[in-house]
Amino acid sequence: MPRFLAILLSALSLILAGNAHARNVALVIANWQYQSAQQLSNPQNDAKMVSAALEKVGFDSVIVAENTSMGSLRSALRAFRDKANGAETALIYYAGHGIEGKGRNWLVPTDAALQNEADLPYEAIDLEYIMDALHGAQLRIAVLDACRNNPFANRWKGSTRAVSRGLAPVEVDYVLVIYAAAP
Repeated sequence: MPRFLAILLSALSLILAGNAHARNVALVIANWQYQSAQQLSNPQNDAKMVSAALEKVGFDSVIVAENTSMGSLRSALRAFRDKANGAETALIYYAGHGIEGKGRNWLVPTDAALQNEADLPYEAIDLEYIMDALHGAQLRIAVLDACRNNPFANRWKGSTRAVSRGLAPVEVDYVLVIYAAAP
């Protein structure tokens, strides 16, 4: 298990131990079978480890969404938003391709083709949707275990320097954002 995840789960177990009646919910998203991008080897195993660990530390509901298309990722986030509303703790873990473009961070569904940076709003999920899905909980956590290499950058003409390097730091109030690696 990655070191950052072990530390996170240890902290969560301490936090959750204080309130046995609290509702704690998690959404684990793992994308590895991309149609137009490099396949990833870790998300499938990471999702299994993370979901099992979250259940072990006391999460009441752990939803796993694997190889999500744009439509199924939006649906999973919408359904999770309703579950997170009023929860003590809500956590979203994302493993898959994640990129920076147009000055924002984007999570890449498995059916994204992304011929150029202008396609991002139409084929990828803005990280703000993750923040919105966590909104109704008291403790909000987003864990981004995203592949830092943009598999689409070689097709994009006039790309900015940030587009090929992974995700940018996130400044958001009242949400703990954890990167598996430095932003």
